[in-house]
Amino acid sequence: MSERAAFLVDRALPRVPFCQWVLTFPGELARHLAFDPELAAAVIRVFVRVLFEWQGRRAARAHSDSSRPLPAAMVWIQRFSDGAGLYFHLHTLVPDGVFVEREGTLSVDFLPLPAPSQADITALVQRVAERLHGLIARCLARYAAAPVPSHKRSQAEFLQRCAQSMAQRIREPLGPALASVGVARPKRPLCARHAGFELHAAVRIRADDREGLERLCRYLGRPALALRRLRRLPDGRIELRLKRTWRGGVRKLVFEPSAFIARLCALVPPPRFHMVRAFGVFSNASPYRPYILPEPPGESAAVPTAPLRPARMGWADGLGREAKRVFQRDVTACPCGGRLRRGRR
Repeated sequence: MSERAAFLVDRALPRVPFCQWVLTFPGELARHLAFDPELAAAVIRVFVRVLFEWQGRRAARAHSDSSRPLPAAMVWIQRFSDGAGLYFHLHTLVPDGVFVEREGTLSVDFLPLPAPSQADITALVQRVAERLHGLIARCLARYAAAPVPSHKRSQAEFLQRCAQSMAQRIREPLGPALASVGVARPKRPLCARHAGFELHAAVRIRADDREGLERLCRYLGRPALALRRLRRLPDGRIELRLKRTWRGGVRKLVFEPSAFIARLCALVPPPRFHMVRAFGVFSNASPYRPYILPEPPGESAAVPTAPLRPARMGWADGLGREAKRVFQRDVTACPCGGRLRRGRR
């Protein structure tokens, strides 16, 4: 998580403002997307295409004299929710603007666009829902004509049962700070729902806030569980402390060991299923990508620059560099003055 965030900020993401777009799906569709890589890939392409079309129209209105807009996006797929639950949803990092090609060259300029309004978010989530309903109908027709092989279907059904492993809910008395739990929350800004789909776009990062962008990238690439919220009880069961209090004052879930392992199995992505995907100018296939790469910052004692990704990296080198960048501590330094290094076998 930390290595990828550092690499993206130093080596891949240009110095432009960004917005995080979060798309969530109806529960039944989200569970199906978690185990259908082909449908999930098609859904991601539809969502990104809707965003690109919207940005293209806004760029044409704001910069009528510019050339063809070149949008970009990077999609993180997350398969989990609080409590080690299975829930497929998308976090998309999109520049707050588009790139345009300089006349006669492959170099590009960045054209900023106004922030989206609540009406824009509402129209976009409706458009996404319409497109995805049509896509799902076509996929169901295709599956009816050519059924899924039995071994793939049985594996998906087994993992879905694993995701539904039961846990005991531990409630705690609601204190003054938690008195409002279960009460309807006020509507979030730049958030809209339609037909079970929800689109949220309130998180924005300025062009000069590279530390904020790195924190956001770490959040997008975070794992499903934080070890500090796990505890083994004396009777062998696993206690998971929730990130947020659930309705009724539920603060913890307690699993039997086999049920907890079953939930973890359901969270593992399918083989050869990329969890981070680049589109538009961010794609490796784009001829414009070399012209938007940022200039790596200079090396400093507190924040080392992320290097180009090596073919092989020793665990000591990686641990030392990332701990120094994230926690400002050099864990490879010994109090005696020496340094930790990988030994020979």
